[in-house]
Amino acid sequence: MTRIFERILRSASVVAQGQRGITWLVMLLIALASMSIAPCDASAQSMDEEIAREMVEGAENMFEDMESAGVGVFENRSAVIKRRSLDRISRILDLDKSQLDSVQLMYQGYRADIRVYTSKLAEIMKQGTTLMNEVREGMQTGEIDQKTLQEKQRAFAKGMVETNKEFWDKSEALEKQFLSDIELLLTEAQLKKMDRVRMFRRRDKGSDQMLVSGSTVDLYDVLKGIDVDPDAHPDIREALLAWELDMDLPATKFYLVTREMQDLSMEMQEEIVDDPSSGFAMMQEISESMDEMKRFGVVLKEMNRTHVRLIGGLLDDAQREAFEKLFQAESFPMIYTTTNADRTYQAAIGFTDLDPDQKEQVQDAYERMCRDRDVEREKWSRSQETQELEMDMMTLSMSMMGMGNMYKEHREAVKKVEDAGIDRLVRVLNEDQRNRLPTLEDEKGQSFLRTFIDRAAADDVGKK
Repeated sequence: MTRIFERILRSASVVAQGQRGITWLVMLLIALASMSIAPCDASAQSMDEEIAREMVEGAENMFEDMESAGVGVFENRSAVIKRRSLDRISRILDLDKSQLDSVQLMYQGYRADIRVYTSKLAEIMKQGTTLMNEVREGMQTGEIDQKTLQEKQRAFAKGMVETNKEFWDKSEALEKQFLSDIELLLTEAQLKKMDRVRMFRRRDKGSDQMLVSGSTVDLYDVLKGIDVDPDAHPDIREALLAWELDMDLPATKFYLVTREMQDLSMEMQEEIVDDPSSGFAMMQEISESMDEMKRFGVVLKEMNRTHVRLIGGLLDDAQREAFEKLFQAESFPMIYTTTNADRTYQAAIGFTDLDPDQKEQVQDAYERMCRDRDVEREKWSRSQETQELEMDMMTLSMSMMGMGNMYKEHREAVKKVEDAGIDRLVRVLNEDQRNRLPTLEDEKGQSFLRTFIDRAAADDVGKK
């Protein structure tokens, strides 16, 4: 079980920066557990000291990342109506300019009220960072006053529970008030559309908890992404409405399960301080809640795929291909992501001094790289889908965030394709053009292009 804590905490900073997956509150809970478990177990020599240090360092990184992100990391939570969500609400209601102006002013007030409570959450992160620093320093020096540490942990846990509960209660109340205020501006015909607005928000609130690929992808956004306006096509609009209705019940249940897990997490935070060993039993309960999330996630995923086929049948061939491709990319955001290779090619394609032959070669090389990479990404996504049905939820959450070695083979295959693509690109360009490519760093902080440019330059002068 210790290994589970270690592996999860290694991924904590990724979660803190807003990646989809396991809820950040669960990560806070695990971080709090590490404060108690790591020092106690290390001092009792019942845990490998290196693992204990990694647990604390992982938790410390998470607090620091969330603290540096400030209130923004909390205001991006699905409990908050974001601008994208407001845009959707405005379109559902078909607001005129005067109504839209009024709603925008009301929204500014709503976000200002929300910030009062997200600021409190940001402040509690600062306390967490300070506390983790003390734990780390104590482990390094061997001087940990367990009684004092426990008192500070208890105060932090109590503050986190109270602040988080206040945030949820107030955010729900503020949303209810905001939507009620909007209703005062609406015509009778628009009021009839408020059911769709509330249905959208029930679905939207679970949008940052994609533990099963494709489960929270919004088909409206996918259509928008391929420049198809459902409101301009009655048949597509009706198909999208059918999708909304079918998704409503399982999406609502999915969100309620996530709230239950959040409540469970808050209830247990203080228990860990007084009884560190309860963290292991706690993980089992959280895992069971996450399994329930997985069950509803699978239902949502299959429902989404069914409606992708139905809506796709209403599009022309080119639109359908783009629709299905974008849905796939949104279903696996950690796989289908813009990379340094894409950025490098896009910069090269934008060069104004490419001769016609270079333009053709650069475009052909990029298309070849994308085709070859899509093959490897498809293999990766199929592998992930298989794992989703077999893995426990904790391991699944980590894998979806790209942690561990589970998909190492697939990542390396994609990188091999991209490396070959960049190698072809730099050989098409002259020395001046190569030097104007963007300066990018790889995941290790090293120059992304240096090896390829040096190799091409060496070949230019007849060297190996």
